[in-house]
Amino acid sequence: MNPDPATSRLRITVGPPGLVLAGELDRMEHVRLLDAVTSVARSDPGGEIGIDATEVTFIDSGGIRALLICRDEAVQAGSRLSIVAAGPVVRHVLEVTGLREVLGPPTTRQASV
Repeated sequence: MNPDPATSRLRITVGPPGLVLAGELDRMEHVRLLDAVTSVARSDPGGEIGIDATEVTFIDSGGIRALLICRDEAVQAGSRLSIVAAGPVVRHVLEVTGLREVLGPPTTRQASV
């Protein structure tokens, strides 16, 4: 199921460093996030796709799965996807799940972790 962007709890914008996410990242947002990653990968084949997740306020196992699928899709397109900035919620989830190294060490906008 693909939520309507107008009623979605996750805002996805394209901009430096690649994608900026704000709101809630869960399984319902998988298709929208994958579409955004695919679009960025196509616009810069072989480039780095950074995700700024500083303003993500919620992430569950479906959101983690969505990030991993997007990472795999980026790799297949010859790109690299990583979280380049993260707020406390995302940092905590990546630390607890052991995915910090897989998705790139998240930082805050002020300082690295």
